[in-house]
Amino acid sequence: MVAVGAVHATPVPGRGRASPPRTAPSILFAASGAIQFQNDEARGDFAAPPKRGVSAFIRHFADPAEAKLLFDQALAGRSSRVETVVHTRSGRRSRLVEVSPAAGARGQTNGVMLVELPVESGAQPTIVRAYAQAGADWFWETDAELRFTVMSNRPDQAESSFGEDLIGRRLDQPLPGIDDADWAVMARIAVNRDLYRDFRFKRQVPGGLRHLSVSGAPIFAPDGAFLGYRGTGRDRTRSVVTEERAATAQARLVEANVLLSATLDNMDQGMLVLDAEFRVRLWNDRYRDLFRLPRDFIRVGLPVAEMIALFERQQGTPPDRIEAEIAQRIEQFGRDHVATLAADAFSGRIIERRRRGMPDGGVVLTYHDVTEARQGGREVAEKDTLLGTTLESMDQGVLVNDAQQRVTMWNDRFLEINGMPPEIMKLGMPAVDLVRNMAALGEYGAGQIEELAAQRLKLLGRPDNGPARRVRPNGHVIEHRANRMPAGGAVHTFTDITALTERERALEEKGRLLSATLANMDQGMLVLDVDLAIRLWNQRLAELLALPPDLIHVGMPAGELVRYMGVRSGRSIAAVEEAVTARMDEFRHGDARLLSGPDLGDRIIERRSRAMPDGGFVVTYTDVTDRKKRENELAEQSALLAATLDNMDQGLIVIDAEARAKLWNNRFIDMFKLPPDVVRVGRPFVEILRYFIESGGTPPDRVDAEIARRLEELHERPARLLDRHRADGRVIERRRRVMPQGGSVITYGDVTERKRAEADLRRAKEEAEIASRSKTEFLANMSHELRTPLNAIIGFSDILAREIFGPVGDGRYADYARDIRDSGQHLLSLINDVLDIAKIEFNKVELAEEPVDVPGIVASCIRLVRDRAHAGEVRIVETLPPTLPGLRGDNRRLKQILLNLLSNAVKFTPPGGQVEIGAAADESEFRFTVTDNGIGIAASDIETALAPFGQIDSRLARRYQGTGLGLPLARSMVELHGGRLDIVSTPGVGTTVTVRLPTDRILAH
Repeated sequence: MVAVGAVHATPVPGRGRASPPRTAPSILFAASGAIQFQNDEARGDFAAPPKRGVSAFIRHFADPAEAKLLFDQALAGRSSRVETVVHTRSGRRSRLVEVSPAAGARGQTNGVMLVELPVESGAQPTIVRAYAQAGADWFWETDAELRFTVMSNRPDQAESSFGEDLIGRRLDQPLPGIDDADWAVMARIAVNRDLYRDFRFKRQVPGGLRHLSVSGAPIFAPDGAFLGYRGTGRDRTRSVVTEERAATAQARLVEANVLLSATLDNMDQGMLVLDAEFRVRLWNDRYRDLFRLPRDFIRVGLPVAEMIALFERQQGTPPDRIEAEIAQRIEQFGRDHVATLAADAFSGRIIERRRRGMPDGGVVLTYHDVTEARQGGREVAEKDTLLGTTLESMDQGVLVNDAQQRVTMWNDRFLEINGMPPEIMKLGMPAVDLVRNMAALGEYGAGQIEELAAQRLKLLGRPDNGPARRVRPNGHVIEHRANRMPAGGAVHTFTDITALTERERALEEKGRLLSATLANMDQGMLVLDVDLAIRLWNQRLAELLALPPDLIHVGMPAGELVRYMGVRSGRSIAAVEEAVTARMDEFRHGDARLLSGPDLGDRIIERRSRAMPDGGFVVTYTDVTDRKKRENELAEQSALLAATLDNMDQGLIVIDAEARAKLWNNRFIDMFKLPPDVVRVGRPFVEILRYFIESGGTPPDRVDAEIARRLEELHERPARLLDRHRADGRVIERRRRVMPQGGSVITYGDVTERKRAEADLRRAKEEAEIASRSKTEFLANMSHELRTPLNAIIGFSDILAREIFGPVGDGRYADYARDIRDSGQHLLSLINDVLDIAKIEFNKVELAEEPVDVPGIVASCIRLVRDRAHAGEVRIVETLPPTLPGLRGDNRRLKQILLNLLSNAVKFTPPGGQVEIGAAADESEFRFTVTDNGIGIAASDIETALAPFGQIDSRLARRYQGTGLGLPLARSMVELHGGRLDIVSTPGVGTTVTVRLPTDRILAH
């Protein structure tokens, strides 16, 4: 132990000149981890980043787990010296720390002393390596470039050692011979200079596959410079192999349980296991077959009385005798060992039932078909054989002593349970010799054999027959019972109750869990006995009823609690006593009641009572304030719904899954002029249909067929929308919606006027479509016919203009040929635009989807219009951001869109103006924008500009020729991509056209 005082650091040899000694930072911590004392050095250097609920000592270290280990060791009286990373005022630094127990005035450890020494650059902390290698399989170090400089090996770990084959290799790169390692994670840790633990991987060596792990920590110089990593490694192969073997053992245990269940169901004996209350716990298929039980009748927890009642009814027992037979059978289960069941109840077969009691009060009943043995006249021999078989088949060990304490009988189970070899037992041997032999085998623990034998013999000879338990050396719990015989001697039974003991512990744990559940229930609970005295309650009850903590106690009459609450609410004495009587009756009869009032904090508490099998009652208290509020809101909504239904313009009727009327509104009655008694709740809808059909003038011989047709419509999936044409000329539209529970909601609307309007609209639409189709077909055909001669004109004029076959003479011929070629190309562009418009209208345009090079498209469009812009003295500016996400679309169509928009902007921008083209993306869309400061477009003319061949009558538009197809074609192609084209323009100021594409076309960066 150390006392509080100044500790001086000894300089560690380094690259430079040693610094003079200085006072090391020293801090005294209390046992809670709080700081009690610091010297001046510590006050200027110590740092502990804030973290709720964590002591200053733990927060000071970069690795909290390491800090806790050092602190606990110091409190236990052990000092530690280790190099680690801590927080300082200038950041995280590597320190050589000494953690020691601090002694109080009486010499006891009441605190921890922390002293820190800086780790100088170039130092070789051999003590740190020694500590690391003592707790690991190898030790390693790297330099600042993460190259391995030290790799120690332990002689006893040769199969997992790396030796010198890793020296010079980098920590953050894959290493030879190592599989199953995530080097990307290791590289990220190394870049961040993070501490890491238990980085696991596998290595194949001549001796087999090894499971290894490494841990490492960064090393920093006093000035914060990174010096490299230092760490340890472990061979985990043994622990991995052990875990795999444990998993295999568990699988074998499951297989054994399955085999045991199959064996039980394939036994030739019927078996039934009952608990202490004669309820079913276990059975096999043979038992169910012997008694011809329905497959789903028997179940765990079924009272045996119900089974006996079923047997008696099958045998024809009079109903008034069944209860007596049940009582007689149950009484037999509690006392007899062997019983023969009547042959006439089992188709002439004779069934022998054997009973064996269990330590927990339950019963094991086995049923044997002994028909052949009984009919062969071998009753006595069979009984003796069966008795011997039963004795050897019992799960209990049996030992019988006579009046002189000599052994007269035993079974093999007795030897097995007590761990005794068969040769020990001899008929007639004194019980004292048997006890000595068991003591010599160590069954009674350590001690003198004679003393142990005397104690055990005294226990065997005690007059009472109560159970006694002992724990064998192998951990099994054995229960011993002695039953005295009238002629002297005793029958001793030995039962292995290890599993029962474990179940008892599990039951205790379940009881603790139940108590915790009761304490954390959202309901208040009060348990009363048959006399309405309090047996149990939870804290939630006191909270809901605002009761004082010490008011309720076990045995308190429930009436006192009711009386307290009545007096607290300010009632009169007479009213309180009347309430006590009423509440006691409600507890007994299970009546629900709502409690409220200022003394309950204006909450609404629902109280319910339920009887228990033992005659007591469980009373629950639930806060239903929110539920009652919702019920009131629902009532208001129901009233509003009723008013809404009666004021609907549509007739409505709701029928249930059996096609019976459940709900209707007044409009339904008025629409069909129904008498008041035609529709009523529960009336079959077929009767209402019959009234409709008969009152509608349907001939009597066709009424039933029409009803059948209407009923078929009610079962159609999905429901159709039907129109009924009434005799008075009205058209009634019937809609049906199937409800989840199987019924239907049917609405009837008078759509006479709408149907007439729809017919008029259809005729007008057909006429307009015919006209539009004729126009489009004409344009497409004409454009197609014009392209052939135009190609010839363009080709031959180009030959003349370039004088391919020789000079044409006068220079004007070449100029005229170029004019002819340019005019032909302009006309061909117009025709191509017309064909594109036609294809789009006929839905014959398909996009060639692919990743789009956005910067490349923009640059290409700028190159194509650069000469035209230069001629018009218009400046083009590109405003693309440095990074853009990828885009999916048709490269050619997107280029055509931007080229049309860019050409329009240049054409309508006066000399000295500027056109900007850019793109951007966010979480909602991908945008291209083309902005100019040209003549602009009036808001009323934008739709005209977007229509095919649309021309805006303006001064500048007349100066430049155009077809009016650029903007409509661009908008159509944008819409083919699922986007839209927006135009914002101000005359005399300029225009901005935005192409907006949906997010599903944006690709990852």
